[in-house]
Amino acid sequence: MADRIKTGMTRLAARLKSYASQTVVYSRLIDTVSLSVTFGEPDYLEIDDTGNVVDKTKKDFLFTAADLILDGNLTTPDRGDRITHGTDIYEILPNDGTQSWKYSDAHKTIIRVHTKLVSN
Repeated sequence: MADRIKTGMTRLAARLKSYASQTVVYSRLIDTVSLSVTFGEPDYLEIDDTGNVVDKTKKDFLFTAADLILDGNLTTPDRGDRITHGTDIYEILPNDGTQSWKYSDAHKTIIRVHTKLVSN
């Protein structure tokens, strides 16, 4: 019997890419790849005493793990890699001090990277 959750995650990833994504450029040194991403709120936000978000430069990007191919090799994100969205450049950094990316599902279909705006 087929794994219905895995099949569902594969379909969800395809639908997100088709209907709810934007194209960005993912880069590591001189290697780049265009990715279709959706945007997410970081898991960890700094909030001041009045309940307002202090640092609005953090953004999460979600994309299909199979699409991250650099220099001909399937890879996973690295701290310091960059994502360019329009004129904004985001650097992959740990969100909570320890982790800069994670799989969003048990079948490792979708990757979520934590970033911070470094240039616009």
